[in-house]
Amino acid sequence: REKTLPVPPDHTFGMVLPPDDFGIGELIYSTGPRQYTRGPDRQRSLVNAVRHHLKKVNFENFPSLLKAFRHYDKKGKGMIDKEDLRAVCHQFQLNVSESVLDDLMDYCDTDKDGFINFLEFANFLNWKDKMPINIREQCIIANERQTSSAPGDIERGTAQLHACRLVDLEDLQPVEPGSSLKTLRSLRQTRAAPDHFRTTSSLIGAAGAGRFPSDGRTYGIPSVRSDLPAPRIKRVSDKNNYGDTSTAGDLLHPSVHALQGVYEEHFFCPRSKEE
Repeated sequence: REKTLPVPPDHTFGMVLPPDDFGIGELIYSTGPRQYTRGPDRQRSLVNAVRHHLKKVNFENFPSLLKAFRHYDKKGKGMIDKEDLRAVCHQFQLNVSESVLDDLMDYCDTDKDGFINFLEFANFLNWKDKMPINIREQCIIANERQTSSAPGDIERGTAQLHACRLVDLEDLQPVEPGSSLKTLRSLRQTRAAPDHFRTTSSLIGAAGAGRFPSDGRTYGIPSVRSDLPAPRIKRVSDKNNYGDTSTAGDLLHPSVHALQGVYEEHFFCPRSKEE
């Protein structure tokens, strides 16, 4: 008979580590514990919250992307303007301020024409992959004539196709290979060039630039222990960085050379004069 330890069945073995004083949010935004985001960070959080709420409402209330878009397009011109977006937010009981509404329009309007087209609407205000487009709707949004004109194939009010094309055919992609259901191609937000590319000091280490404060304070765990040598065997509970691993600052703000696969330790390797 095997001997067992006299412990209760729900006993957990191992070491319980205390929670970190700083989380990833505090690390990215350089805020102390129990401090909330302010300024642009708070505004960005509000815009994301409104986007998530609209995605949820569209998925729960509309059977297709086309019906959701027509609900937003109050004027029926194939585009969603700021007034349409304000009316929908008011209808869905979202008390959105003018600044948040402006930032929401700016986020969705990738081509900066002042309107949200069908492609932008599907990408940024919907879960487009969960709302595939059938063949009938593909003909409608691409402004093509349908091959089937049997009664019942087209709902009332959708027999007339849009005078303008909502998307191009190349914007439609199959949900999976061989499927007749299509989805819209994915749009990507254009990101500005990082500001730590400006000075020559960022060529090797950029942890002191970017969003980090000028005093060089280290946020989060681990911190670099240059006073101790790296142990040969590192314990699981040892969160110290002995200089042999990247810090969170290096991960958030990589140097120019690191983006090309060249790291700081490569500069200090002994090399021949020819190399």
